[in-house]
Amino acid sequence: MLHAERWLALKIQDQPKSGNDFQKASLLMSVPKKRVALAVRRNRIKRLIREAFRRADRLDPTKIYFFRVMKNPGPVEFKDVKDAMRLLIDPSANGASG
Repeated sequence: MLHAERWLALKIQDQPKSGNDFQKASLLMSVPKKRVALAVRRNRIKRLIREAFRRADRLDPTKIYFFRVMKNPGPVEFKDVKDAMRLLIDPSANGASG
């Protein structure tokens, strides 16, 4: 698993083959109650991850992306999630801005 800023981790797997020619990248996520106690905060983190994933441009449609919150990130904004996700999906973009 890859870690970004130690609060978000990513595991990438191949999708099983299907008879469908149209594939898109799949998103799985886990925000454990043990790490983020308040449901309102867990739901906000999930919404932000979902939106950052939707806007990501370097996703392989044959992969499943599994994001897991490893520790409470504290107050989190969309930019924080987008940057963490970009580092996890494309580690070579570490110094690039976009």
